Amino acid sequence: MVVDIRTKLHLSDGRLYSCISKSEAFQWMTRPQLIEKYGYPVEIHTVDTDDGYILEMHRIPYSPESPKADNKSVVFLQHGLFSSSADWIILGPGVSLGYLLADAGYDVWIGNARGNTYSRNHLTLSTFSVKFWDFSWHEMGVYDLPAEIDYILGKTGQSDLFYVGHSMGTTMFYVLQSERPQYSNKIRHMISLAPIAYMGHVTNLIADIGAYFPVLGSLEWLGVGELFASNAFTTWVFDLACKDGSITQGICLNAMFAFIGYDPVEVNTTMLPVILAHTPAGASTKTILHYAQEISTIVITWNYYITNLFHYGSLYPPEYDLKFIETPITLMYCDNDSFADPTDVLELSGVLPNVTEVYEVALKTCSHQDFLWAKDVKVLVNDEVIRILKEIDAIGISNEERFKDGLVLIKQWGITSDWTHQETNPWLGILDEKPSTLGILGLPIYALNEAALSNVSLIADTLAMGLVSTPKHTFLEVLVAKLKLAATVPQQPEEPHYTSYEKKYGYPAEIHTVDTEDGYILEMHRIPYSPKSPKADNKSVVFLQHGLFSSSSDWIILGPGVSLGYLLADAGYDVWMGNARGNTFSKKHLTLSTSSVEFWDFSWHEMGVYDLPAEIDYILGKTGQSDLFYVGHSMGTTMFYVLQSEKPQYSNKIRYMISLAPIAYMEHVTDLIADIAAYFPETTGYLTHQNMEKCFESSAFTTWVMDLACKDGSITQGICMNAMFALMGYDPVEVNTTMLPVILGHTPAGASTKTILHYAQEISTIPHSFYQWNYYVTNLFHYGSFYPPEYDLKSIETPITLMYCDNDPLADPTDVLELSGVLPNVTEVYEVALKTCSHQDFLWAKDVKVLLNDEVIRILIANN
Repeated sequence: MVVDIRTKLHLSDGRLYSCISKSEAFQWMTRPQLIEKYGYPVEIHTVDTDDGYILEMHRIPYSPESPKADNKSVVFLQHGLFSSSADWIILGPGVSLGYLLADAGYDVWIGNARGNTYSRNHLTLSTFSVKFWDFSWHEMGVYDLPAEIDYILGKTGQSDLFYVGHSMGTTMFYVLQSERPQYSNKIRHMISLAPIAYMGHVTNLIADIGAYFPVLGSLEWLGVGELFASNAFTTWVFDLACKDGSITQGICLNAMFAFIGYDPVEVNTTMLPVILAHTPAGASTKTILHYAQEISTIVITWNYYITNLFHYGSLYPPEYDLKFIETPITLMYCDNDSFADPTDVLELSGVLPNVTEVYEVALKTCSHQDFLWAKDVKVLVNDEVIRILKEIDAIGISNEERFKDGLVLIKQWGITSDWTHQETNPWLGILDEKPSTLGILGLPIYALNEAALSNVSLIADTLAMGLVSTPKHTFLEVLVAKLKLAATVPQQPEEPHYTSYEKKYGYPAEIHTVDTEDGYILEMHRIPYSPKSPKADNKSVVFLQHGLFSSSSDWIILGPGVSLGYLLADAGYDVWMGNARGNTFSKKHLTLSTSSVEFWDFSWHEMGVYDLPAEIDYILGKTGQSDLFYVGHSMGTTMFYVLQSEKPQYSNKIRYMISLAPIAYMEHVTDLIADIAAYFPETTGYLTHQNMEKCFESSAFTTWVMDLACKDGSITQGICMNAMFALMGYDPVEVNTTMLPVILGHTPAGASTKTILHYAQEISTIPHSFYQWNYYVTNLFHYGSFYPPEYDLKSIETPITLMYCDNDPLADPTDVLELSGVLPNVTEVYEVALKTCSHQDFLWAKDVKVLLNDEVIRILIANN
């Protein structure tokens, strides 16, 4: 039964429908009638905004599959541009998200933005008035959402809710959280479907409108306040023109594709007349112009008018500060979305501070409205949305619990920062020369001061007593992140057969050795300063860790002005380069010989658990620093993830980590390692039986062969290149053929067979887990279970930048994006600006300085 909380239902043409007797066709039904038709309860609620708009919300409080009950978790659904609450129910039960959520046990509330079919009323204004239409998605975020959220929480008695938005529904959310951050503790988690914030790569009809943005302002001057309203006539036209069998259906499809992207695979032609009868549902001209402004000026800002000075006090509109949005967010996007372009979504993921997952819909043709209307929308999108909500519900962490956990963390990190009273410190908002999130959150009593150490317990107790108005859990989560970034890395700067490289170019070089807990003797190489950055105390330390089959030579082999090791030294850093056990420089042990099988009984697990702690502790002890920057490539990233998962106490010793070609998830690997993985059990047995415990070692002989076979002019250079491409991807554009003999004279530098097999296991069996032994009983002996445990990547708290290549067969972009959704503190996901870029281009590309190394230094400086 339809429960109308207002006693009457406003329709777009002013008529009052209690039922539709002349036709049962879906396109003639209102949204509540559509819901009621299938036996679901439906309620109509209205709420007044602070600026007088009367908004209608539709509610499905329970379902035939999930009976009425108290304390159901609330999910709020917010539609996109030109749409309405119909988006979430139009395909019917078992398919549309509104029904599926109700069946899954949620209390479902569906919003309608001002000006659409269901929210066309105002306390004083008529829809015939131009003033009624003087709004964009800014007002929807600042006025509509607060009114709706407060009403829902008051009605249900809940303290927070889940928010799922599509398209403009995500933009509204970003505005709300930027302009009214106090709402962060009222939204437990937000799922952005086709998120719209950055629009630099939009390619649809809106982009064409954007090109004429200044001219289009005349529409408002002419009094054209509304565009694309829905009414009985348009419903009849769409039914006639767009139904199956109509010769004009193709026109309907192409008109729709012009706005939302081309996907003939998933378009639901049978439901098209119904969909187009409810959508478009109207929008203000100003809303469209505000999006057009986003495209033409790139950055997400307030409205752009000649009267900016009057409205904003400046000639240019202010930007929304997305960096201060603290609600946990999942971003879901389509590869073929012409409105929420993947490049823009990834840029957004690097700006939002609390993105928990970046999810690409598993269909290459998927486009903007497929999130709502695709034939397979249940499997492609809706099941994933419910999975995410259920996972969060299962954790069951309330805001108060998050607050208490935060207090514990604050006290643990209390020695790293100082608190100072607001009245005595005018610079209270300054941290690392950037405005502090704390100031934006409105903390009225204390603020972080980067100058010294002491009394975090005091502020923790102050917060606990409820003496501040800031959302407590949000404040503490931001504070924890800040404290972990806050130390001021000072550092200072000891020689390899490789030192000749440094000395050749006038750089000082030092050789250091360190013993691990399990007896391996590791060699590290250091460039403490450079001709461009003289010796000094307290230089910030950067630790560079190579990948599989490599060594410290990766970071210096192309010479000064190009290779990262030299560039970092020139930029003023104290550069340390690790060498993993078993490579050319780390082939010693306190008791074992390299000819023994026992020496080679390790993989990257042991490198993360033993090598990195020994090296990090040695470096910090030698330099007197409290933390360092970590830059890893390939296996160097895997080692880091193992370290942080298994020894989380090292999170406060690493100020920031940059992952070049990050390796954790490997489901989409397509190179030679993947071929090994296909035969993982058989390969393991054969290599063990043959005592082949190591492979791809470097020697004087291999160096001579590589020089002879791979140099420019050699008829066998093509073989060298293809052998390299087989392992790390095909990039003929950036391969440095002149340097190839030198590179291959140092790489491969050796690895244990077990290291390769551990990666093969990652591909063929279990995602990012401990080494899987041949027999279940052996696993039982080592781990206490038949299967190896997984590394807990969600527990890694160090801030991380992920940098990846689109053409990398080892660190596939899909796997990297999956990783970015799991790691809790990814601050940036950066795609290298070269489509052919592959795995080793991070080190050896002809243009590696511009493509990568300059970006690495930019990130380090930003976090120094």
